[in-house]
Amino acid sequence: MASSPFPYQHPVDSSELVDRTHELRELLELAEAGHYARLAAPRRYGKTTLLGRLAAEAERLLEMTPILVDFSQVMSVGDAAIRIESAYRKATDGPVKKAVRDLMLSWNLGLSLGAGGIAAQIQANPKSDPIPALHRLLDLPQEVYDRTGRRSLVLYDEAHEMLRIDGLDGILRSHIQHQSRAASFVFAGSEPGMMEVLFGERERPLFGQAHPLTLGPLPNDELAGYIDERFARTGRDPGEALDALLELVEGHPQRAMLLAHYLWSATTPGQPATIATWSEALDAAIAPLADGFDRFLTALPSGEQRVLLALALSPHGLYSNYSQARFGIVKGAATRAVRVLIARGEVVRRGGSPQITDPLLRWWLRQRHRPDA
Repeated sequence: MASSPFPYQHPVDSSELVDRTHELRELLELAEAGHYARLAAPRRYGKTTLLGRLAAEAERLLEMTPILVDFSQVMSVGDAAIRIESAYRKATDGPVKKAVRDLMLSWNLGLSLGAGGIAAQIQANPKSDPIPALHRLLDLPQEVYDRTGRRSLVLYDEAHEMLRIDGLDGILRSHIQHQSRAASFVFAGSEPGMMEVLFGERERPLFGQAHPLTLGPLPNDELAGYIDERFARTGRDPGEALDALLELVEGHPQRAMLLAHYLWSATTPGQPATIATWSEALDAAIAPLADGFDRFLTALPSGEQRVLLALALSPHGLYSNYSQARFGIVKGAATRAVRVLIARGEVVRRGGSPQITDPLLRWWLRQRHRPDA
């Protein structure tokens, strides 16, 4: 039995990156020139896939060693050090791996790529101070360059999470500011508001330190080509349902893959999908999400709930008389709520107007709260 060609529960493999040509080229140019970049994108917008492709292309085209550090839910200085060390374990090979191993062994800090490293050290002695190890780990790009002549591209995914730890961004900056010849750095995050705090607030150590890029929705023609090709490869035809899918997702990468998966599953081989097929696929896709959407909405403050409902259901805009009458929208409070929702990535601005980021959440709200529901 054929399996679906549309991965949606995990990032798409970097070799199958859809579009993002402009962003990839700009990030490579910044890396080659030794500049820093910050990449902001809502969750499920393909940020991790783009970072994976950037790492592969930087290694292939620029002969840089990519180091991908995942800071999601980082909890402490020790945790940050463990994640950086783990990134070097996974990413380095050949002369660079040997240089890193030799360097770590020379530190006399209990670190070794061939042993338990700092994680084992902290487990054995929870009172040990991880700060010296963190400083040495942050020096690795420069020390590797001095030994091998090879530059590094260090990619910090979910970089905004370092705000959880007092002083971590300051420690980081104290090292990277001296490494422009040895390395380039990319800071990526899925909460635009926190990324703006990290790089946009004057009192923060990383203020103004990175060129900003933002991932927007994918163009319909690129998505259509990707989906159509994978249907054809497996003997199926999305038919007229493809236009309906593209209209609903509005370029959202993960939601496009999710709905393409369900449409593919509902489509009979050798027969084009119809609008009825699309309706069946959409219902199947929404069913496992509905409880999560309900919990998400219930947990929000009432002002944010009102804004999301108005954005989903008002035909006249957020601040219209209709929104005021039906949802109790008050302009000042709604503006503040929009600002919070944008900062968390739940709402984006398109053409100057706020819009719910997740098209399936928007669709679910419309179905749940339509007048005849």
